[in-house]
Amino acid sequence: MISTEELGPLLSGRKACEALFGSSRKADRERLYAMIDRKEITAKKIGERWFVRQAEVVRWLDGADTE
Repeated sequence: MISTEELGPLLSGRKACEALFGSSRKADRERLYAMIDRKEITAKKIGERWFVRQAEVVRWLDGADTE
């Protein structure tokens, strides 16, 4: 079993969407899942739910600011 200590602080898919896009509408969640599929952002699926490391969201946001 994976512990949260191994993954670091985690955000649910909805919380990650709110941090990345400002809302967690269905379209935003689908956008997050597409980013995960394209390996633009790493995430871990636990059961039926996706979780993203808080540091990964920060990394993505920092990279988005420089482009």
